[in-house]
Amino acid sequence: MSELSFKKHDILSEGDLDDAVHEVQLHALGKGMIPIAGIISRLLPGGRHEILGFGHNELADGVPGVHGETGAVKGMGRIQGGYADLIATSSLSPCPFCQCTLARHLGIKTVRILDDLNYRPDRSDYQKAGITPIVRSHQKIEQTFAKWVNDSRHETLWKRDIGISSGPTSAPRRFTTEELAVLMDRADRLAREGLAQGEIPIGALIVDDLGQVVGASSARIVATNDPSSVAAMAAWRAAGSRDDWGRHTLVLTHGPDPIAYSMFKVFGFGQLIVGSNRIYEGSTDEVRRLDRPVVVMDRGPQCDDLLKGWLRENSAERAQEYLGTAWR
Repeated sequence: MSELSFKKHDILSEGDLDDAVHEVQLHALGKGMIPIAGIISRLLPGGRHEILGFGHNELADGVPGVHGETGAVKGMGRIQGGYADLIATSSLSPCPFCQCTLARHLGIKTVRILDDLNYRPDRSDYQKAGITPIVRSHQKIEQTFAKWVNDSRHETLWKRDIGISSGPTSAPRRFTTEELAVLMDRADRLAREGLAQGEIPIGALIVDDLGQVVGASSARIVATNDPSSVAAMAAWRAAGSRDDWGRHTLVLTHGPDPIAYSMFKVFGFGQLIVGSNRIYEGSTDEVRRLDRPVVVMDRGPQCDDLLKGWLRENSAERAQEYLGTAWR
């Protein structure tokens, strides 16, 4: 498998940028990954692009939540001043999960799509963010993905990647009051550990229908230099690849942010439990409108005081990095 012909901070014409996305797509295919790739760039005078990050889908390695677009965000890292002026170019039309990550959470205003033939998801989250994606046709990218997705050997992996369960969806667990308290105490400990490590004090758990925690984390944006690694995302990635997220519950000390909301919209998470939504309501009502059970626990002093203190000590820009650009 050959190395890529470009690197971060290289400056390319728009045509060369699109060919670079194809190169990353082929690189992913050579590693046995789903051939979906993305590049984050900044437009320079004269119409050229500075490459800030690139990446590809990682589900074949058992990592959910890393699509071509979020792989490019991981490769980019944190950027001071926010992300509104950046351009996300994807080999395939981004799913609503990536739409939420790029447009609603990070606030990226320009999304370019190079293959609109092989996958056409709902684009309402672009509308909510006030943007219209730019669609271009890159024949080699279209042909590469069409060959892969039409191969029946990849059907299960592809369905998992876009949130289609291959069998009946089990119901999430109905927790007792005592079980809820234990789970929220654990999430709160994660939030405090995150705070000690320089992150926002938000903790997250992924819990299956047996009541077992299969993924747990605080936010890890600073630790991983990844602006998509909010608490829910970090816990989800730790849980690994699974076929039926409908039987799983997402537990958050606060939230959900737009990324966490998209885990319900796209991947069908079965239930949301939050410790408090007094400070940050996020998309709680949007999750309810998806007809998912939502439990809001009255953990005000235990959860809110930590977050209030962090918000007082940090800028609005840093808060939005964790809570999404719609947060005020």
